[in-house]
Formats: sequence, structure tokens, C-alpha cells
Amino acid sequence: MLVLSDVRFREEDFGGIIFRKEDNFFIQVNQKGYELVRSFQNLENIVKAANLYPDFVNSAKKLKVLKEVKERKPEQTIKYDRTSYITKPNPRRLEEGFLRAPLEVGIEITSQCQLKCVHCYGAFGQNIKSELTTEEIFNLIDELDSLGVFAIFIGGGEPTLHPDFFKICEYVLSKDMNVVISTNGVDIDKEMAKEFYKLGNYVGVQVSLEGPNEKINDSMRGKNSFKRALIGLKNLQHAGLNPTIGTTITNLNYKYIEEMINFCISLGVPHIHFMCLMPSGRGDTLYEKLKLSPTQRIWITKKLRGLKNKYKDKIGIDFANFYQQPPSKEFNPEKSYDFVDKIYAGCEAARVKAVVTSTGDVLGCEILREYIGGNIRQNSFLEIWENSKVFETIRSRNAKTIKGKCTHCKYLLACVGDCPSYSIHNGVDFYIGGTECPHQPEKGIYEIID
Repeated sequence: MLVLSDVRFREEDFGGIIFRKEDNFFIQVNQKGYELVRSFQNLENIVKAANLYPDFVNSAKKLKVLKEVKERKPEQTIKYDRTSYITKPNPRRLEEGFLRAPLEVGIEITSQCQLKCVHCYGAFGQNIKSELTTEEIFNLIDELDSLGVFAIFIGGGEPTLHPDFFKICEYVLSKDMNVVISTNGVDIDKEMAKEFYKLGNYVGVQVSLEGPNEKINDSMRGKNSFKRALIGLKNLQHAGLNPTIGTTITNLNYKYIEEMINFCISLGVPHIHFMCLMPSGRGDTLYEKLKLSPTQRIWITKKLRGLKNKYKDKIGIDFANFYQQPPSKEFNPEKSYDFVDKIYAGCEAARVKAVVTSTGDVLGCEILREYIGGNIRQNSFLEIWENSKVFETIRSRNAKTIKGKCTHCKYLLACVGDCPSYSIHNGVDFYIGGTECPHQPEKGIYEIID
């Protein structure tokens, strides 16, 4: 018998979005696809769809939207549809390239942190008196729930330092949204690890480590951070969790990525996520000293692709776009570029994601910290998302307005000039793209990997 998997979905102006709760995976569908999936709450409709649209149903099964079961068990919740009744269809969103509400929202519940990492995107570690109260955070979560947001990223600073950290996580989960937690792990003892475990299945935990040994890690995260983070990681594992590892690549640790992968395998870690150093916070101050050169960016992308395949049976590996690379060698904007691609191509800030700081500022992305869309103490999140002039500026950086060498690039529609933080850091026009990109499109030179 086919039944609906543990997914959630919501309507969008182009159709809809399906969210797979088990792994925070998003799937975009057109209007007919959305209506079909929405109707799958009725078993008879699944049978009809299997007869009328077998290819669609087979795709849904492969994407884990539908699953085979011997007998249907009573569902714990029937809240599959997270479509907001507050937001209405608006062609402006398609034209400007943003969703009715973010898919996921990061909430930096505190700016406090025990570490002073050299690459920190927020320069955290300060005591700020004007931080949001727990009640204000709860009110924000209520609004995000009403808008149909699928997941909340709980961060900081170090989020576990917040006195109501677990209450906040529990409140998000009570609203049928997933929780993803990024932690340095240095103060997670056995009792705290048990509290993590009690949160349940729809909680992802990522522990930050920058190298396979104390020397490499502590050069970026500070003295004794390696030993303390390992204790925290093992406490989480012993409590029954499967935390992943997050690693930021700089010129201090890029040569040790395979050692890092093997180290994670030895720890029994199921997944490692490699991130780019970004010019933000302390990472901006030291960016020129820590960044990878264009040659190193190309090398590490090739290396990581090879390692992902080499270790695919032992550990999951994913990595950020270390240089402007199209989604695949088959990418052809003349054949397959539409409104959905416009929303997801290039920078996702204020298009599909947003971040709320510990003082209530709403950012399009945690990296663009000077581009504040508004503050939830003055305006609702929805008002900021829909009407912020700052967000309008971020969204206006698109394939038509981008400047510089990117205008000659055949992959412009794939990356749209990459992250605007590079333009900001390099002191050039906000709309000039590709300042860190090794491609030379004006000469027809592309470092493309098949």
C-alpha cells in the first residue's frame, strides 16, 4: 500500500514546495504536482494518481514523498499542508524572485560564545544587553509557523549558552517545524547530551571541528577547543544521537581534508559538511590572510569531488561551491530556465532564507550582516520579508543587473555572480560579481569540472 511519507508541503506562486522531514530536503513542483501531492492525504487519490500519473508517482516514491507499507498506521499528525493563509498569491514575488516565506529561518538566540574563532562570520563572544527575551523568541516562532516555514536553525554565538535553549528547541518542534542546531560542542556534558536526545527525531546537530588534530583545529578555534569538542561529540553519540561535523576550509587546513574525513570515519560520524571561509565578522578581518587562492579553490573542488566518491560507502560528504561552478555540465539556460530557477539561482539571501539576530534584526543571510531588512521589535517578520527596501536591493542583484566579467560568462544564470559579500569585501559595486572567481569568460577560459 502506498501512503504519504513524513513530508510537509505548502503552496507557492509557481506551484508548491515539498519538505522531507527526515533529512531537511526540499523539492519544488509545479501547480499540478502540488495539487497531486496535496491530494495524497486521501488514500483513494494515491490509487487514482498511480493509474493516471505513474511517472509522477514513481518519482514521488524515489524522492521519498510516498512510501510502501504493509498496512496503514494511524498518523501522529495530519498537518501535512503548511500553506499560510496570511500570504496570498502575488506575481511580484515571481518577478523579483522570492518565496511567500523563507523555507528555513536561522535564529541566533544569543551572541555569547566561549570561543573566538578566527574565521567567525559574526565576531561573536560579546555580552549584549538588548537581546531578545525568550517570550519574544516564542512570538517570532509563532509567526514563522503561521507563515509555513519548514525548519528553524538554532544558532548563536553558541546557542547552548542560552538559559532557555532546550525550551526554545521544544517550542519549535511543537509547531511541527524541524530544528537544526549548530554548536561548538565544548560544554556538552553527559547530562546535556541526554537533553539533546530527548528532543526527538526531527533535530539535526552539527558540531564544528576544523581539523583532524589539536594543532590544526586549535589554530582556528582556540586553545583546548579540540579536546573539549571531542568530549561533547562523544557525549552526544553515547546519548544516542548521530551528530554531523561542520568544517570551514581556509589555507590553514585545506591540505588536511582527507585526514579529516578519515578522522570522522574513525569517530563514527555519518556526515561531514565542508564550508567556505566567508568575508564576514572576524572572517572578514582576516579574510586576506586565510582565504584560498583561485588555484587552491579549483584544487579543493576537484579533491572533494574525488573524496566524496572514494568514501561514499563510509561517510556522507557535501561541500559548498568553492568557485563558480554550474549545477551540472548539462546546464543549459536556453532550454530550462524559469521562475523557479530565478528564485534559487545564485545568492539565496532574502529569497528562500532569512536570519534573525539575537537583537531582533532580520537579515537575508548570516553573512550579509550589514544589510539589515528591519527589526521584529518594530515590524512583523512578514512585513519585513515582503516590504524591506534592503531586501529589495539584495533581490535586485540578478542576472540582468550583474556587472563585471560575469556579464560575459555562459554560466551567469547558474551562479549570478556568487555571494555579494565578496563584492562588499573587495570594495566594489554591490552588483559586480565574480571577484573571487577563477573563470576568465572574456577570454573563453573556464575551469569547469565534468
